[in-house]
Amino acid sequence: FKIVLSEETITTQDIEEIARRVQEKDYTSGSGQIKSANVQEQYAAFLEQHIEKGRGKVVVDAGGGVTAQIAPILFRRMGYDVVPLFCQFDGKFSNRDPNPAVYSNLSKLKACVVENQADFGVAFDGDGDRVVFVDETGTVVSSERSLCVFMESLGDNGSEDSIVYDLKSSSIIEKTAKKLGILPIMERSGHAFIKRTFLKNASSLAGEISGHFFFKELGHDDGLYGALKMGEILSGRDNTLSEITANFPLNFITPDIRIPWSYDTRDELVERVKAMGDTYAMNLLDGVRVDFGFGWLLLRKSVTEESVTLRIEGDSSEKMDEIIHILLSYVPELKGRADILTEK
Repeated sequence: FKIVLSEETITTQDIEEIARRVQEKDYTSGSGQIKSANVQEQYAAFLEQHIEKGRGKVVVDAGGGVTAQIAPILFRRMGYDVVPLFCQFDGKFSNRDPNPAVYSNLSKLKACVVENQADFGVAFDGDGDRVVFVDETGTVVSSERSLCVFMESLGDNGSEDSIVYDLKSSSIIEKTAKKLGILPIMERSGHAFIKRTFLKNASSLAGEISGHFFFKELGHDDGLYGALKMGEILSGRDNTLSEITANFPLNFITPDIRIPWSYDTRDELVERVKAMGDTYAMNLLDGVRVDFGFGWLLLRKSVTEESVTLRIEGDSSEKMDEIIHILLSYVPELKGRADILTEK
């Protein structure tokens, strides 16, 4: 369930209040009504008002989710040659896992883009609010790089312009924003946190590595809007998507690594990583992020399972090895708990 209170994002306190009301049966009584409406035409007209028509060939991977019907229709309506992939409703998601941010789920999309010589591919999640891109070579474009492409397309919106990004993101976002004269605002991971800060600062863009992209003209995120916006950007340039994203080189960075860890000892682990703050810069916005000047690491307690998550970025492979060495000197029990956690 995704719960929304008017235009506001829901907070932890709101959820706790709802839980209290349910437990105490403290309900509001009254009468309501159910309405049924087909908003597809209004939605299409809205997109046409905000996005220029494009050109080229796109592979649309709906994964059997809610965009399965509307995405191919709208891409064709906006001027694209469409190759549909998994564009039939499939609540069992039998063709691929609905999470496009796990790039191993996109193997068929990557192959289809290359096979059809498409200009790019798009993969949506189950409910259509996230999108991940594949370039013309069949390479997945990281969400950090995609956000940089959107940033670059903003133009000069003045010195008050800002973007919001989650603290798990590569440093390329901060570097690109500063280069473009945009204020980068780091926020903790999570749709509600990103959206709240995005709206509070009237930011032009926001993004998460999960594939959520928020646009000022919408006031929220929308995977299909983001996909068509990327098409508009590509249609207005002579460069391919791979050539455009090459302008945003990533440092050496790990994926979000999940490490099983007992609930009973997770707090102790976090405290031991916090001890690095005596020597290095530390951010406690969400978990523990330690900045070394040549890279960073982030350790967080998982909110969904008995584990912790770890992500590390270094300016080079040697610097990443140095960060791993420092981490293991504080918490040697982490050694061997993930492929990367071995000293060389």
